Amino acid sequence: MRRAERRGLLALIALPFLLAFLIRHAVRTDNMLLAIGLVVGSVLGTRWHDRRKARKKARRGSEPLV
Repeated sequence: MRRAERRGLLALIALPFLLAFLIRHAVRTDNMLLAIGLVVGSVLGTRWHDRRKARKKARRGSEPLV
């Protein structure tokens, strides 16, 4: 299984848990915006970290061997 397929599968597995957390938090606190902000912030933070990691790996691969 390729990395992209694995990440897609993990995202599909994680989605119901994120939605359950979002609904539970919204029901308990009556603050839907806070719950949405928490979920969106964590997803965007993860993507940002993955992009930085990929760029770093690409730069490392392009350096000439000495």
